Amino acid sequence: MERAPEANTEAWRLMLTGQHPQMKSGRRFWAHVPARERCKMCNAPYTGVGGMVSQMRGRGPSNWHPRICHACETFSKGHPGGVEIDISMVFVDVRNSTELSDGLSPSEYARTMNRFYAAATNALTDSDAIIDKLVGDEVMALYLPAFAGDDHASKAVQGALAIMDRVGYGTPAGPFISIGAGVNTGTAYVGVVGDKGNYRDFTALGEPVNMASRLAQAAGSGEVLVSSATASAAQVGSGETRSIEAKGFPEPVPVKVLHV
Repeated sequence: MERAPEANTEAWRLMLTGQHPQMKSGRRFWAHVPARERCKMCNAPYTGVGGMVSQMRGRGPSNWHPRICHACETFSKGHPGGVEIDISMVFVDVRNSTELSDGLSPSEYARTMNRFYAAATNALTDSDAIIDKLVGDEVMALYLPAFAGDDHASKAVQGALAIMDRVGYGTPAGPFISIGAGVNTGTAYVGVVGDKGNYRDFTALGEPVNMASRLAQAAGSGEVLVSSATASAAQVGSGETRSIEAKGFPEPVPVKVLHV
């Protein structure tokens, strides 16, 4: 019998902060097994003899994120519910995607978007993000304490700037696609949403998530708009200070504007 979502709240809190007993015991156990690559949550090795053993136990790299093993993915997605927790988020939007699609054949447009998705997801996963969604012309990623550490705000800023670098901003050739990004830090509801028997999704919900999305929408081509909460947590001192109008928020929002 499946536990009610509210019964999983404490389990989610412990898991997302890296304090779940099973996770901690797994980290201690697998830490004694040498490996170049391993699960960021439970320490299960991916390479060497230990990698073969852990994969036999269902702990090979998951399709959800290459740095999380199947067992940790199954645990995460198998527990409905979630918890409010401080995280950082990155949203990346393609600028003028309608005009872009009008100028290309459907196949050419798909190739361009796939190139953008690859650049964005690689930059984000390299900076310890979990990719939440690829939706239309937008990428959403989460930086969780258990995965990105206590400096998740700094890693989120680094990840957003890395995306700009990988699509070509700051190079003589210029970007192959025009994008803008928003970064925010705050207390969001993180967990698995959806009903039993229907589609379930691991995601984050709440005002901080909406703010990150609005920042990405307001960013110009090549701009990373960093909220004051993220700028404070990540100690971002450089960059232009700007106030923007964000849909759904009554007051102007102060941001730091960063470029590669």
